[in-house]
Amino acid sequence: VFDENGQVAGMVTAQPFDRFVTPNQQGGQQELLLKGRQVTSFFSSASNFATILDYMAKTPDTPRLMPWIGALFDVLPSTDSRFGEYKTPVLRLGTVIPGQNGDKAGLQNDDLVLAVNGKPLEKQAANLVARDFQRQLLQTGVNSEITLTVRHPRQKEDSQVKLRLEPLPPQAQEAARYVVQSMGFIVRELMMLDQYNEGIPAAKNGAKGVLVIYVPQQGPAYVAGLENNDLITAVNDQKADSISDFKKAIEDSIKASPGKEIKLIIRRGKDAETQSINIKPTSQPTSAPAK
Repeated sequence: VFDENGQVAGMVTAQPFDRFVTPNQQGGQQELLLKGRQVTSFFSSASNFATILDYMAKTPDTPRLMPWIGALFDVLPSTDSRFGEYKTPVLRLGTVIPGQNGDKAGLQNDDLVLAVNGKPLEKQAANLVARDFQRQLLQTGVNSEITLTVRHPRQKEDSQVKLRLEPLPPQAQEAARYVVQSMGFIVRELMMLDQYNEGIPAAKNGAKGVLVIYVPQQGPAYVAGLENNDLITAVNDQKADSISDFKKAIEDSIKASPGKEIKLIIRRGKDAETQSINIKPTSQPTSAPAK
Protein backbone atom coordinates (compact mmCIF):
# COMPACT_ATOMS: atom_id res chain seq x y z
CA VAL A 1 0.00 0.00 0.00
CA PHE A 2 1.44 3.37 -1.09
CA ASP A 3 0.41 6.88 -0.09
CA GLU A 4 -0.29 9.73 -2.51
CA ASN A 5 3.41 10.60 -2.61
CA GLY A 6 4.44 7.11 -3.63
CA GLN A 7 5.87 6.22 -0.23
CA VAL A 8 5.19 2.83 1.29
CA ALA A 9 2.43 3.15 3.90
CA GLY A 10 2.25 -0.50 4.88
CA MET A 11 1.11 -3.94 3.84
CA VAL A 12 -2.17 -5.78 3.68
CA THR A 13 -1.49 -9.34 4.70
CA ALA A 14 -3.40 -12.31 5.99
CA GLN A 15 -3.57 -14.39 9.15
CA PRO A 16 -4.72 -18.00 8.57
CA PHE A 17 -7.64 -18.87 10.80
CA ASP A 18 -6.82 -21.31 13.60
CA ARG A 19 -7.61 -24.86 12.55
CA PHE A 20 -9.93 -27.01 14.64
CA VAL A 21 -9.55 -30.74 15.22
CA THR A 22 -12.40 -32.89 16.48
CA PRO A 23 -12.79 -36.64 17.21
CA ASN A 24 -14.50 -38.73 14.52
CA GLN A 25 -16.70 -41.81 14.80
CA GLN A 26 -13.79 -44.15 14.06
CA GLY A 27 -11.92 -42.98 17.17
CA GLY A 28 -9.46 -40.84 15.22
CA GLN A 29 -9.39 -37.10 14.52
CA GLN A 30 -10.49 -34.93 11.66
CA GLU A 31 -9.75 -31.32 10.81
CA LEU A 32 -12.62 -28.86 10.37
CA LEU A 33 -11.95 -26.59 7.40
CA LEU A 34 -14.47 -23.88 8.42
CA LYS A 35 -14.96 -22.47 4.93
CA GLY A 36 -15.34 -18.72 4.81
CA ARG A 37 -13.30 -18.28 7.98
CA GLN A 38 -9.94 -19.42 6.71
CA VAL A 39 -8.15 -16.07 6.57
CA THR A 40 -8.32 -12.75 8.36
CA SER A 41 -6.89 -9.83 6.36
CA PHE A 42 -5.33 -6.91 8.18
CA PHE A 43 -3.19 -3.86 7.56
CA SER A 44 0.26 -3.47 9.08
CA SER A 45 1.84 -0.03 8.84
CA ALA A 46 5.38 0.63 7.64
CA SER A 47 6.15 2.13 11.04
CA ASN A 48 5.64 -1.31 12.59
CA PHE A 49 8.34 -2.78 10.38
CA ALA A 50 10.63 0.15 11.12
CA THR A 51 10.15 -0.35 14.85
CA ILE A 52 11.07 -4.02 14.62
CA LEU A 53 14.16 -3.26 12.53
CA ASP A 54 15.26 -0.62 15.03
CA TYR A 55 15.15 -3.18 17.81
CA MET A 56 17.03 -5.90 15.98
CA ALA A 57 20.47 -6.67 17.40
CA LYS A 58 23.18 -4.68 15.62
CA THR A 59 25.74 -7.43 16.28
CA PRO A 60 25.49 -10.98 17.73
CA ASP A 61 26.94 -9.66 21.00
CA THR A 62 24.44 -6.82 21.31
CA PRO A 63 21.00 -8.19 22.21
CA ARG A 64 18.01 -5.94 21.75
CA LEU A 65 16.25 -4.62 24.84
CA MET A 66 12.60 -5.60 24.78
CA PRO A 67 10.35 -3.46 27.01
CA TRP A 68 7.72 -5.04 29.22
CA ILE A 69 5.13 -4.09 31.84
CA GLY A 70 6.17 -6.62 34.48
CA ALA A 71 3.22 -8.93 33.90
CA LEU A 72 2.12 -11.97 31.91
CA PHE A 73 -1.13 -11.50 30.02
CA ASP A 74 -3.63 -13.22 27.78
CA VAL A 75 -6.32 -11.97 25.41
CA LEU A 76 -10.05 -11.98 26.14
CA PRO A 77 -12.84 -11.56 23.59
CA SER A 78 -14.95 -8.43 23.73
CA THR A 79 -17.57 -10.42 25.65
CA ASP A 80 -16.58 -12.67 28.53
CA SER A 81 -18.99 -13.88 31.20
CA ARG A 82 -16.38 -13.42 33.90
CA PHE A 83 -15.64 -9.78 33.14
CA GLY A 84 -18.63 -8.32 31.32
CA GLU A 85 -18.83 -6.72 27.88
CA TYR A 86 -16.38 -4.34 26.21
CA LYS A 87 -16.48 -2.55 22.88
CA THR A 88 -12.91 -3.61 22.10
CA PRO A 89 -10.75 -6.61 23.01
CA VAL A 90 -9.01 -6.48 26.36
CA LEU A 91 -5.80 -7.96 27.71
CA ARG A 92 -6.06 -9.73 31.07
CA LEU A 93 -3.06 -9.59 33.35
CA GLY A 94 -2.95 -13.18 34.50
CA THR A 95 0.15 -12.73 36.66
CA VAL A 96 1.70 -9.47 37.82
CA ILE A 97 5.28 -10.36 38.74
CA PRO A 98 6.06 -9.34 42.34
CA GLY A 99 8.69 -6.63 42.64
CA GLN A 100 8.64 -5.72 38.94
CA ASN A 101 7.57 -2.38 37.45
CA GLY A 102 3.91 -3.30 36.99
CA ASP A 103 3.61 -4.39 40.59
CA LYS A 104 5.29 -1.20 41.79
CA ALA A 105 2.89 0.90 39.68
CA GLY A 106 -0.14 -0.78 41.23
CA LEU A 107 -1.19 -3.36 38.62
CA GLN A 108 -2.99 -6.41 40.02
CA ASN A 109 -3.68 -9.95 38.89
CA ASP A 110 -6.81 -10.06 36.66
CA ASP A 111 -6.61 -6.35 35.79
CA LEU A 112 -8.00 -5.74 32.31
CA VAL A 113 -5.99 -3.50 29.96
CA LEU A 114 -8.36 -1.53 27.73
CA ALA A 115 -6.10 1.13 26.20
CA VAL A 116 -2.47 2.22 25.83
CA ASN A 117 -1.73 5.92 26.14
CA GLY A 118 -5.46 6.59 25.68
CA LYS A 119 -5.73 4.50 22.50
CA PRO A 120 -8.12 1.50 22.81
CA LEU A 121 -6.88 -1.89 21.69
CA GLU A 122 -7.93 -2.60 18.12
CA LYS A 123 -10.61 -5.17 17.43
CA GLN A 124 -8.91 -7.97 15.48
CA ALA A 125 -7.86 -11.60 15.81
CA ALA A 126 -6.83 -12.37 19.39
CA ASN A 127 -3.19 -13.19 18.66
CA LEU A 128 -2.90 -9.98 16.62
CA VAL A 129 -4.22 -7.94 19.56
CA ALA A 130 -1.40 -9.23 21.74
CA ARG A 131 1.14 -8.67 18.98
CA ASP A 132 -0.07 -5.11 18.40
CA PHE A 133 0.18 -4.40 22.13
CA GLN A 134 3.78 -5.62 22.13
CA ARG A 135 4.53 -3.40 19.11
CA GLN A 136 3.20 -0.41 21.00
CA LEU A 137 5.58 -1.22 23.84
CA LEU A 138 8.44 -1.43 21.34
CA GLN A 139 7.55 1.93 19.84
CA THR A 140 7.51 3.50 23.28
CA GLY A 141 10.88 1.97 24.18
CA VAL A 142 12.74 0.85 27.29
CA ASN A 143 12.97 3.40 30.13
CA SER A 144 10.04 5.37 28.68
CA GLU A 145 6.77 5.97 30.51
CA ILE A 146 3.49 4.49 29.37
CA THR A 147 -0.07 4.93 30.62
CA LEU A 148 -2.43 1.97 30.68
CA THR A 149 -6.18 2.25 31.03
CA VAL A 150 -7.14 -0.66 33.25
CA ARG A 151 -10.15 -1.95 35.14
CA HIS A 152 -10.10 -4.48 37.94
CA PRO A 153 -13.07 -6.93 37.93
CA ARG A 154 -14.12 -5.75 41.39
CA GLN A 155 -14.16 -2.09 40.34
CA LYS A 156 -16.76 -0.21 38.29
CA GLU A 157 -14.51 2.60 37.05
CA ASP A 158 -11.43 2.57 34.83
CA SER A 159 -8.15 3.78 36.26
CA GLN A 160 -4.98 5.17 34.70
CA VAL A 161 -1.76 3.40 35.63
CA LYS A 162 1.48 5.10 34.66
CA LEU A 163 4.62 2.98 34.68
CA ARG A 164 8.14 2.97 33.29
CA LEU A 165 8.96 0.26 30.77
CA GLU A 166 11.89 -1.85 31.92
CA PRO A 167 13.89 -4.42 29.92
CA LEU A 168 12.29 -7.83 29.55
CA PRO A 169 14.00 -10.30 31.92
CA PRO A 170 16.27 -12.95 30.30
CA GLN A 171 14.32 -15.62 28.44
CA ALA A 172 14.79 -19.39 28.29
CA GLN A 173 16.64 -19.23 24.96
CA GLU A 174 19.27 -17.02 26.62
CA ALA A 175 19.97 -19.43 29.47
CA ALA A 176 23.36 -21.10 29.91
CA ARG A 177 23.34 -24.78 28.90
CA TYR A 178 25.39 -27.87 29.54
CA VAL A 179 25.44 -31.06 27.48
CA VAL A 180 26.10 -34.15 29.64
CA GLN A 181 27.24 -36.38 26.78
CA SER A 182 28.35 -39.32 28.94
CA MET A 183 24.87 -39.53 30.52
CA GLY A 184 22.75 -38.44 27.58
CA PHE A 185 20.86 -35.26 28.42
CA ILE A 186 20.99 -31.45 28.28
CA VAL A 187 20.22 -28.99 31.07
CA ARG A 188 19.88 -25.23 31.21
CA GLU A 189 19.98 -22.54 33.85
CA LEU A 190 16.68 -21.56 35.45
CA MET A 191 15.34 -18.13 34.50
CA MET A 192 13.33 -15.89 36.82
CA LEU A 193 10.16 -16.23 34.73
CA ASP A 194 10.33 -20.06 34.73
CA GLN A 195 8.55 -20.14 38.09
CA TYR A 196 5.47 -18.61 36.40
CA ASN A 197 5.51 -21.07 33.48
CA GLU A 198 2.67 -23.60 33.85
CA GLY A 199 4.67 -26.03 31.71
CA ILE A 200 7.46 -26.19 34.32
CA PRO A 201 5.58 -26.86 37.58
CA ALA A 202 8.72 -28.06 39.38
CA ALA A 203 10.22 -24.57 39.08
CA LYS A 204 7.44 -22.81 41.01
CA ASN A 205 7.91 -20.83 44.22
CA GLY A 206 11.49 -19.85 43.55
CA ALA A 207 12.90 -23.38 43.38
CA LYS A 208 16.61 -23.67 42.57
CA GLY A 209 18.36 -26.11 40.31
CA VAL A 210 18.99 -26.81 36.62
CA LEU A 211 16.25 -27.74 34.17
CA VAL A 212 16.37 -30.83 31.95
CA ILE A 213 15.46 -29.75 28.42
CA TYR A 214 16.42 -32.76 26.27
CA VAL A 215 16.73 -36.50 26.94
CA PRO A 216 17.43 -38.54 23.78
CA GLN A 217 15.99 -42.05 23.69
CA GLN A 218 18.16 -45.06 24.49
CA GLY A 219 20.75 -43.03 26.44
CA PRO A 220 21.64 -43.74 30.08
CA ALA A 221 19.48 -40.87 31.38
CA TYR A 222 16.47 -42.03 29.35
CA VAL A 223 16.85 -45.62 30.53
CA ALA A 224 17.15 -44.43 34.15
CA GLY A 225 13.88 -42.49 33.84
CA LEU A 226 15.00 -38.86 33.56
CA GLU A 227 12.41 -36.68 31.78
CA ASN A 228 12.16 -33.28 30.13
CA ASN A 229 11.26 -30.51 32.61
CA ASP A 230 12.71 -32.41 35.57
CA LEU A 231 14.44 -29.95 37.88
CA ILE A 232 17.77 -31.29 39.16
CA THR A 233 18.54 -29.83 42.59
CA ALA A 234 21.54 -31.92 43.67
CA VAL A 235 24.26 -34.24 42.36
CA ASN A 236 25.46 -36.91 44.81
CA ASP A 237 23.92 -34.83 47.62
CA GLN A 238 25.76 -31.67 46.51
CA LYS A 239 23.51 -28.71 45.72
CA ALA A 240 23.29 -27.77 42.04
CA ASP A 241 21.75 -24.29 42.09
CA SER A 242 23.41 -23.20 38.84
CA ILE A 243 24.92 -24.58 35.65
CA SER A 244 28.44 -24.02 37.00
CA ASP A 245 27.61 -25.92 40.23
CA PHE A 246 26.03 -28.76 38.27
CA LYS A 247 28.85 -29.03 35.74
CA LYS A 248 31.51 -29.11 38.46
CA ALA A 249 29.65 -31.74 40.49
CA ILE A 250 29.18 -33.99 37.45
CA GLU A 251 32.77 -33.67 36.23
CA ASP A 252 34.21 -34.14 39.72
CA SER A 253 32.12 -37.27 40.26
CA ILE A 254 33.16 -38.83 36.95
CA LYS A 255 36.81 -37.96 37.54
CA ALA A 256 36.82 -39.38 41.09
CA SER A 257 34.95 -42.60 40.24
CA PRO A 258 34.80 -43.33 36.49
CA GLY A 259 31.89 -45.59 35.59
CA LYS A 260 30.19 -45.27 38.98
CA GLU A 261 26.50 -44.34 39.16
CA ILE A 262 25.72 -40.71 39.86
CA LYS A 263 22.71 -39.86 42.00
CA LEU A 264 20.56 -36.95 40.90
CA ILE A 265 17.93 -35.42 43.18
CA ILE A 266 15.05 -34.09 41.09
CA ARG A 267 11.71 -32.31 41.45
CA ARG A 268 8.99 -33.44 39.06
CA GLY A 269 5.36 -32.77 38.16
CA LYS A 270 2.71 -30.36 39.38
CA ASP A 271 3.28 -31.39 42.99
CA ALA A 272 7.07 -30.97 42.59
CA GLU A 273 7.65 -34.35 44.20
CA THR A 274 11.28 -34.97 45.16
CA GLN A 275 12.90 -38.23 44.09
CA SER A 276 16.32 -39.61 43.21
CA ILE A 277 17.56 -41.12 39.96
CA ASN A 278 20.82 -43.04 39.55
CA ILE A 279 22.54 -42.78 36.17
CA LYS A 280 25.70 -44.61 35.15
CA PRO A 281 27.92 -42.58 32.77
CA THR A 282 29.22 -44.37 29.68
CA SER A 283 32.62 -44.13 28.07
CA GLN A 284 30.91 -43.58 24.71
CA PRO A 285 29.21 -40.15 24.62
CA THR A 286 25.48 -40.33 23.97
CA SER A 287 24.32 -38.25 21.02
CA ALA A 288 22.65 -35.21 22.57
CA PRO A 289 22.95 -32.30 20.15
CA ALA A 290 22.45 -28.84 21.62
CA LYS A 291 19.06 -27.38 20.78
